[in-house]
Amino acid sequence: MQALNLLGPNEKQDTKLIKTFFVVRYVSFISLSAIIIFSLTLFIAEYVSSDYLKSLNNQIQGELVLRQEGKINSIEEATTELNSQLNAINSIQSKYIKWTQLLSTISSSMPPGIKISNMQTNSNLRTFNLTGIAGKRDDLTIMFNNLNNLGIFEQLKPPSTNLIQKENISFELAGQFNEKIYE
Repeated sequence: MQALNLLGPNEKQDTKLIKTFFVVRYVSFISLSAIIIFSLTLFIAEYVSSDYLKSLNNQIQGELVLRQEGKINSIEEATTELNSQLNAINSIQSKYIKWTQLLSTISSSMPPGIKISNMQTNSNLRTFNLTGIAGKRDDLTIMFNNLNNLGIFEQLKPPSTNLIQKENISFELAGQFNEKIYE
């Protein structure tokens, strides 16, 4: 079998030059893309490192100012001062009552017929007064038992109210929180 030669020598050379041109163009494109990606990566790294260096420089300047003012003489003293401040914050937080959690717990123990109108607390003495209206006498009894079973009260006094009434009973409930309210 013989190959047909439909192109002349000049056209063959032109075809080779076109193929070479496309190969060179493809390699150039890939190289240029790699250079652009590498440049962007270096630019981002430079930007991030410059922010970090500025932050570090500000910290060093702040420490130098404190040393010049005589507030700290060494890293150990600064660490000791920071630890004492953290201990003071911790002691304040340990005396903090988590009101959202406490009120959520109390309200979840209320039967549907109870409407609370007022709650007064004294966090120093850990006491509270709760006033409201109970739809039925049974609702009032259920509420008192539920609150007793929560385990967050030490001295829960039964509601001072007129238990002769069967419906729409106004009540006042007093008690003292235990240490669990700080957890």
